[in-house]
Amino acid sequence: MSLLNGGLRAVFGSAFGALYGDGVLHKTTLTDDGIGGVTATAIDSGVKVLVESLSAQDKIGLPRNAVHLTVLRAGLTAGIALDDSVTVDGATYRVVQVDTDPAGAAFALVGVPA
Repeated sequence: MSLLNGGLRAVFGSAFGALYGDGVLHKTTLTDDGIGGVTATAIDSGVKVLVESLSAQDKIGLPRNAVHLTVLRAGLTAGIALDDSVTVDGATYRVVQVDTDPAGAAFALVGVPA
């Protein structure tokens, strides 16, 4: 397994998975229903999540209650998009910013309470 072809995701998932909390990624996909409307399909996936507070500098332009969420990519079959949400430890956060770490092993998100 090549580290550049997803192997690093598995390594990070194995190494850090126990340190991250169990969470749920909630994705809603909208598809054209063919008659001028859309159909919403909800998909929930189990994820490993670490929730951290943002520094004062990182919060500039964001709501005061915004948090940093690190979601391991190991086991995820799809990406994370704006307005997806993540539930961890009984709290649900709406994703307002999405980045990936340089190694591509995790999503670096900013979320606000939903």
